[in-house]
Amino acid sequence: MAYDLSHGSQSGIRVLTDGDAHLQNFGFYASPERHLLFDLNDFDEAAPNSFEFDVKRLLTSTYLLGASAHYDEAEMDALVQDAAKTYRKTLKHAFKQPALTRFYASTNVDTLMQGLPGPDNAALIAQIKHKAEKRDHESVVKKIYRDDRQWAVAVQGFGANHRAHRRRHRGRADAGLGAVPANHAAGYRVATEPISRHRHRPAQRGHR
Repeated sequence: MAYDLSHGSQSGIRVLTDGDAHLQNFGFYASPERHLLFDLNDFDEAAPNSFEFDVKRLLTSTYLLGASAHYDEAEMDALVQDAAKTYRKTLKHAFKQPALTRFYASTNVDTLMQGLPGPDNAALIAQIKHKAEKRDHESVVKKIYRDDRQWAVAVQGFGANHRAHRRRHRGRADAGLGAVPANHAAGYRVATEPISRHRHRPAQRGHR
């Protein structure tokens, strides 16, 4: 999208843009002070561009997500216009503040909740906030460890099964009754690969 925008009309007011400021790249995360924030969380396409690149990307994503959820077109038009108006008013307000105030401006969730229209919206964000506060590095480590143990047990079980099959078919081959089927040999190779490689390609067991 940056390529398309760079070949369209531009303001020429260059800033450090996010480069991919669509709605699904906003989320919750904790500040170093352990405050829960809501802001952009994907910066791998950040680059100096005209300031309106991010605005256009954000508004376009609003249309796309709204269309995928089958929202009314007129409602989407009104929502996008409100978003653009809010951006303009927020920027205008920011430049009335001292430089240090702008520098330390925060997207603290508690502060944002105070400006939400309607109690239903505030209740929804409070529920999401409560869930997000329970997620930390320890919960992530536990999840990874649990998943890895499950896969390790599965691989070990498959390896034991396969070794038993190999012994039985080796006896058949020694007796002149036929060799080990090719799919068993292939299964053994998959079972001995690193877990991360076969997670999305489970080994097939038995005859085809």
